[in-house]
Amino acid sequence: MIRIVGDSSLDLTEEFHHGEFVAKVPFRIMLDGVEWRDTPDIDMEAFRKAMSEAKHFQTACGSPQEFYDIYDGEGDVFALTITSKLSGSYNAAVLGKQLYQQDYPDKKIHVVDTLSTSTAAALIYMKIRELIDKKISFEEIRDEAEALAKSMRTFFISQSLENLRKAGRLSNIAGIIGKLLRFMPVMGSDNGVIVPYGIARGKKRAFEKLVDLIEEKAENVTEKVLAISHADNLEDALKLKETIKQRIRFKAIHILPMGALNTLYADVKGIVVSF
Repeated sequence: MIRIVGDSSLDLTEEFHHGEFVAKVPFRIMLDGVEWRDTPDIDMEAFRKAMSEAKHFQTACGSPQEFYDIYDGEGDVFALTITSKLSGSYNAAVLGKQLYQQDYPDKKIHVVDTLSTSTAAALIYMKIRELIDKKISFEEIRDEAEALAKSMRTFFISQSLENLRKAGRLSNIAGIIGKLLRFMPVMGSDNGVIVPYGIARGKKRAFEKLVDLIEEKAENVTEKVLAISHADNLEDALKLKETIKQRIRFKAIHILPMGALNTLYADVKGIVVSF
């Protein structure tokens, strides 16, 4: 038996996990001193309201002990974490693995640094689940999961740069320019680090540029699955899905809502795409 676990950057829907319970170590988010735990029962409407009103925030990943605890149980384990370039979650998961294997040396545990978040993690989850169902070896699944993480392309659009700026992911100047000139950047993950891929004036042009980027970067699309996640923005996610379908023949396209952590960083009406 093989289980898949993760931190709460792993956004999933029933379509992905088919009713299987997926244990997650939650991130903790402090909004003006009030702690929110990124768990399945979080009130996302209340969280988004508090997020929009907050002047300061901090995030904290789970501890090695929390990862140790979700490794415990039947079967070998794959763990998926947000990119190690933006969080200590991967390191905590690895340390939890080392501690667990000191007590249970026969247990196989592999931690996958997704080099991204949200949609990328969901697609890696889906691939691992598919390979488990094919009953191939743990080591073969490990190698394919790592290869997929390294080859994945992730792009995103945020209608506000404020939370990325507060988190130190953008310079103050970039945040101010975006606000004053109403520019919307199209950004992405490059080896786990957020980088700009383009900028457009207004939402319509930004989404056009996003689709252009997907078309430019996608290879062997008929064999690939694309995932779109959204921060309370199903309308734009559905429009984006239809536009992509008209231009690019992916094997499948899935839409999923973001949890609290990814909503915090994608910010108001943010959209993340991975393939």
